[in-house]
Amino acid sequence: MKKIITVAALVLSSIVAQASPYVLEAKPLKDLIGLIQSSSFKYKDTGMVFGFATIKSCLYVADGFAILKNYCVPKKEYPAAGYTIISPKFGIIDLYQEDLETVIKHDVQITTFPDILKGFIKTPVHTQNIAGLNKILEGVYNLYGPACWSTNATYEDQVPQVQCYPRQDVIGFDTWSVETQKTTNDMKAWKQLMEAVEAAITKNQ
Repeated sequence: MKKIITVAALVLSSIVAQASPYVLEAKPLKDLIGLIQSSSFKYKDTGMVFGFATIKSCLYVADGFAILKNYCVPKKEYPAAGYTIISPKFGIIDLYQEDLETVIKHDVQITTFPDILKGFIKTPVHTQNIAGLNKILEGVYNLYGPACWSTNATYEDQVPQVQCYPRQDVIGFDTWSVETQKTTNDMKAWKQLMEAVEAAITKNQ
């Protein structure tokens, strides 16, 4: 159920991103969620998102945000859930969970930093439909740029991990790593995080 392109991008980032010409900043997760909660979202579109083969996503937009609720259509119970948050201020952030049977995997990923994302945004993200966002997602994927991820359970041995590549260039990494590890490793905190996003994007529906 995991988006394979995201995994591939993160792996390749660890190989090729030795130094970056961009300003890379891991901004606090609480700031991102706080701004999402204070924004007014509306439903925009449903469709297949770049990297998914059979399950459609639902797009919600607000000023400065496009949020894809993945695993949205067809509506049924899935062993995975996730949101792709596209924001010029915060970059592209993926919140992802998956039932691995022995543990519920929780991931927070910075798949694209804001300084990199701005080069791919030609019109405000809240004006985009899924087709337009797919061009952005495919463009940043093909860049194989720097990335960060934080998880409570790696696929290999199901242990916590937090990494950035290139690590030495990421501003705020220490604070971000502590915050995201506390969130991904605490079931209650993770549930509150996912529920906060869901409540924010659907409150006006």
